[in-house]
Amino acid sequence: MKVSSSRGIFKRQGIYGTLVGTVNADGRLILGPSSHVTGKVNSPNIDVFGSVEGDIVSTGIVVLRAKSNVKGTISTATMVVEAGAVFNGESNM
Repeated sequence: MKVSSSRGIFKRQGIYGTLVGTVNADGRLILGPSSHVTGKVNSPNIDVFGSVEGDIVSTGIVVLRAKSNVKGTISTATMVVEAGAVFNGESNM
C-alpha cells in the first residue's frame, strides 16, 4: 500500500510516502525506504526503512534497518538497530 502525502490518522500495513499524523496497524507495519512519518506509530511489529520523527510504540519488535533515521522515543519489548541506522532519542524496553 502506498501513500504519497497525507495528513491525519491512518490504519495501514505499509507506508511508502510522506505522512503527518498517527499510524495504527494490527499486524506487521513496514515503513518503506521512501517513507517520512511525522507523528506517532503504533503496531505490534515495525520495520523502519525510512524516517520517523515522533514516538514509536510496539508490543513486539521494532527493527531499524540500515538506512533508517528515527528521532523520538521508542517503546517496545525488543529493538534491533542495524549498522548504518540513525537513532536520536530514547528507548523504553
